[in-house]
Amino acid sequence: MLFLDDLQWVDPSTLRVLGVIINDPLVRHLLLIGAYRSDEVDDAHPLSIALADWAAVHANTVELEPLKVGDLEQLVADSTESRRQEAEELAEVLHQKTAGNPFFAVRYLYRLAADGHLAPRDSGRGWTASDMDAVRQLDVADSVVSLMVGQVERYSDFARQLLATASNLGGTFDLHTLSSVARTDPGEAVVALWEPVRDGLLVPLGDTQDLYRGAEPDDEMLAEFKFAHDRIHEAVASAISHEERGRINVEIGRMLRDRIPADQREARVLEFIEHLSLAHDLLDDEERAAFPALLLEAGLRAKQATAYHTALRHLERGIEQLGGGGWADHRELMIALQHERIDCGYLGGDPAAALTAFEEVSARVSGAVDSAGLSSVAIRILMTEDRIPEAIEHRRRTGQGHRRHERPHGLQLHAEEVGAEPYLALFSRMTRMFSRPMTAPGLPSFLARR
Repeated sequence: MLFLDDLQWVDPSTLRVLGVIINDPLVRHLLLIGAYRSDEVDDAHPLSIALADWAAVHANTVELEPLKVGDLEQLVADSTESRRQEAEELAEVLHQKTAGNPFFAVRYLYRLAADGHLAPRDSGRGWTASDMDAVRQLDVADSVVSLMVGQVERYSDFARQLLATASNLGGTFDLHTLSSVARTDPGEAVVALWEPVRDGLLVPLGDTQDLYRGAEPDDEMLAEFKFAHDRIHEAVASAISHEERGRINVEIGRMLRDRIPADQREARVLEFIEHLSLAHDLLDDEERAAFPALLLEAGLRAKQATAYHTALRHLERGIEQLGGGGWADHRELMIALQHERIDCGYLGGDPAAALTAFEEVSARVSGAVDSAGLSSVAIRILMTEDRIPEAIEHRRRTGQGHRRHERPHGLQLHAEEVGAEPYLALFSRMTRMFSRPMTAPGLPSFLARR
């Protein structure tokens, strides 16, 4: 069984992998379960398009409705060991205030306990609502995020500062990175984070449990935390001002960058580039001048990992930062960024946009050396799109049939030599077979993408 949660955030590369698995007739005895928020996935979302492509595969869709009063009654009874009448009353209040949202309901129960509205029975077994009228009159946050923000605001200033920094590190973060960015002792950070751990906002991972049993943190210890739910992560991040978020991100980016050995920086550029991008206005002049080249490196690393949309984001950001003067002042870097932008647009499944970008760029590029790589990509896109006459015409006009450093495919070379359009048509169909996901029944689905 393979379970994938939060598919509303899925990237196209992951969807292609899933398509290969789903359509491969050799893959058997596999239960694939995916969960996503339907209110965040419209008809144009990549997941909706993929689900339509997979419609021929035997699949069941289960719509998870909000919890009903009876469901909440069972939840309350199991959680608090309440008497039936008391569970019924509390379940009705929960349903009224949370509309049956499971996560919201559980967090609301936590709040009732924290505020003293749920207290242990004298017998020591189970919990009881001390005053149901007071519970009914409580103001409730208008969303899960608002409820969580209210809970975080009760913590000490130091704990809130640590949580704010942690939210910029991601859904999962390690103690040593957090302590370095926050400029605090790891032991003090562990103590300050106890409150959110106790309240279920953070989940300790790895060796972190040992720290709460008295162990001293050291460099060899794998001490990590994760936010218990993405809504909690969202709530903590939303409470930070734009200025503070920028300050935290630039500190994180610089620390991660400086911690990486110089000979590994190019290979590990993705570890810090996003943080610096989010705080670009706070970079010094030297950092800003070097940043477009770093974005090119990040784009190339993401492309190598087949994360084409991530690569496009970095490349387009680099082009934007070079601005109109980039063609004159940084021509070689601009051409490299544009070349990779066009290639990643094509590989990412948008050949029309890639061709449009090529037409825009080709007007600025002159000379055989500058135009060689760009023309090679354009011809490849035209061939894949079965636009054979245009590919031939472009080949004749530019003299570029393949990149100078690449050995051309034998069939392509022969076709170009004799000018035989049928050969190129056959080559085009072969190219499409190896460059697009195969979803039709009976086709070799392991040929997902070149």
